[in-house]
Formats: sequence, C-alpha cells, structure tokens
Amino acid sequence: MTGKILGVAHTGITVSDIGHATAFFRDVLGAEVSEPILADQPVFSRITGVQDAQIRIVFADLPGGHRVELLEYVKPDGKTSDLRPCDPGHMHLSLSVEGIEQIAERLRRGGFEPVGPVQEVVEHGGIKAIYTIGFDNVYVELMYFPPAKS
Repeated sequence: MTGKILGVAHTGITVSDIGHATAFFRDVLGAEVSEPILADQPVFSRITGVQDAQIRIVFADLPGGHRVELLEYVKPDGKTSDLRPCDPGHMHLSLSVEGIEQIAERLRRGGFEPVGPVQEVVEHGGIKAIYTIGFDNVYVELMYFPPAKS
C-alpha cells in the first residue's frame, strides 16, 4: 500500500448565509475566523465538480486545533439539506467540551436547539453527549469525557 494519511486538513460545511455562519462559529463557538474570500476561478469547479462554481469561503479555527471551512455558493443556487442523523450522507460536527449543560445552553441561545436533554452513557464511563440542530440543518454534537480514574 502506498501513500499515507497525515491527519485532517479541515471539515467543510456548506451554508446559505456566510455572515450568519461566521458569527455563530466566532461568537458562540469561540472560533478564530478568517476574512471571506471569493473562490471563482475555474479550478474550484474542477475541484468540487460543480459547474461555474463561485464560492465565498471563511475558515473557522476551533479551540483544540480543528479547522472548519464554511462555504456559501454564490453560484449555482443550492438547496437546504433535510438529511436526518439516520440518513446516509448525514454528517455532524462533534466538540469535546467541559460544562456540557452550559455550552448546550450557549448553543441554544445561538440558534442551535437540543434534540433532547444531555444524555449520560454510564456503561461508557459517564460520557455525556447531546445533539443540537441549527441553521441549514447543521448538527453540532457536544461530548463530555470525564477524567480517567486512577
């Protein structure tokens, strides 16, 4: 086998409003965000497979070192996804947090509604998790991992 995966470069999320998405990632999740760029050269159509693509792109660097690429297609028009977590192709962003209840409330105030209460998975050492859903059917999961017992 040749080649080697070195790591994750970024996670891309297509959004309908780059300003709204940028504000959420910056103000609610605490990401450092770049200025928007317009990617309208023909190479972006070749990379994405989307003919005549014009894309506004913002990079959001989350605490912990994960980069999220926010993409708003100026051309062509897209449609909002209605995929559910059980549907093939659905993806979500999972964040490792402390103070899961407080972060879930911060997300709720930022427009991401919990799908239910925080769940504790006792059989897996007390891990806590919650899914939230917000703009453009984007899901953000919060996970708390208790410290290992010595």
